[in-house]
Amino acid sequence: AATGPSSTTRQVGGAAVAAGIAGLAVSGPILGVAAGGTAAYVASTQSNSIGSATRNAGEAVATVGDKAREIDRKHDITEKSKQMARSATQKAKELDDKHEIVNKSKQMANTVIEKAKEVNQKHHVVEKSKGAAGKAANSARNFNEKHHVVDRTKDAARKAAVSAKDFNDKHHVTEKAKVAAVVTSKKLMEGVTFVSKKISKK
Repeated sequence: AATGPSSTTRQVGGAAVAAGIAGLAVSGPILGVAAGGTAAYVASTQSNSIGSATRNAGEAVATVGDKAREIDRKHDITEKSKQMARSATQKAKELDDKHEIVNKSKQMANTVIEKAKEVNQKHHVVEKSKGAAGKAANSARNFNEKHHVVDRTKDAARKAAVSAKDFNDKHHVTEKAKVAAVVTSKKLMEGVTFVSKKISKK
């Protein structure tokens, strides 16, 4: 394909960001990465209407980024945010120094732990819990040995798998799903091309 003479780094980068975000929103990170890479390739290599539209979209995204940086430089938003964070941290430290919040929290936690130990030593909570768990495990094992639950579950799973395979062999579900996926992908690409052409005409 012919190299796009009007493509710039900012346009290519902006196109990748725009397509990546759109793909992520529609179908998750995998399609997002693929869409971003495809847009970057189209913006940097195609001199047709689709390439032009992609570069225009990339330029628009880059312009938004430029505007954000300009506003930040003008109003010192980043620096003010840092100052607010430092101020909040200092206030929290002053409050803790005055009221010993951290130390009191540690003391409360230690008190709770000690109380729990006392209750356990008095009532043997841990030992009783272990005993109950052991009894439950033994009961489950005895029930399974009597009623063959595990074996029946395995048999049911095998039968379900065989039924699913038979149904697929009869109705060609897998093949139809593949065809549907191909058609959907084709329609998606047609939609992208249509939108790109509409953008390039403006």
